[in-house]
Amino acid sequence: MIFKNNFFTVQYSIDTDTGLIRNNNEDSARIESFTGHNKKEFLIAALADGVGGMSDGEIASRDSVNIFMETMLIEINSETFSSKSISSIEKCMLEANDYVLSRNKKKKSSEYMASTLSTFVLDEQNITFANSGDSELMLFDEKLRILSEVHREPFTGYLTSCIGVDNIPVIHAGSIKLHKNDILLLSSDGLTDMVSDELISNILSNRQKTTDQLISDLKEAAFNNGGRDNITIILCKIEDA
Repeated sequence: MIFKNNFFTVQYSIDTDTGLIRNNNEDSARIESFTGHNKKEFLIAALADGVGGMSDGEIASRDSVNIFMETMLIEINSETFSSKSISSIEKCMLEANDYVLSRNKKKKSSEYMASTLSTFVLDEQNITFANSGDSELMLFDEKLRILSEVHREPFTGYLTSCIGVDNIPVIHAGSIKLHKNDILLLSSDGLTDMVSDELISNILSNRQKTTDQLISDLKEAAFNNGGRDNITIILCKIEDA
């Protein structure tokens, strides 16, 4: 798929896979282009991974993605919206959290549903990004840079923050300027837990490949290392306008 604005052409792809072990897929993701206020073009992405060990993870991830996208569409049509300000993307993250949390409060069982959520908005030459949980956003230019923040205990693997549990989750957010030949990689931990940063860098360095081909190579690497979890990937290549 192709997205264009006055600064870049962006080739992008999205894919999700159950993996080699799991029977169901609790990941959700969307990437879509929208026209906002003053006919500005935006590329908006969201990826969520239902928390393992909790009920209805696939519902939590789907709702997190959909509520974020819906509220961000409202934001970009506002006259006061600025993608360089992280307040709007944080607001939409909190809207997703409030929605999942409200569904939890209505459940009769004591089992809560929860999800990670990692997002970005591309506007002109900039992306603004935010995440809660351990679904990672990476930027590959000359090297691999982790833009997201992993909210997970290093030894137990338990998440320290996610969507649907606390009234105010920990949200890491930021904004950066993009350049030609940059590659954005947004993925669930089914990729990043299976494939080292070094191997991800080596795969993404094959810039002549399409985004579909790069995703295929990343998935193959995860499968070769066991493919123990669902794998969901959004990948964008920044090219000339």
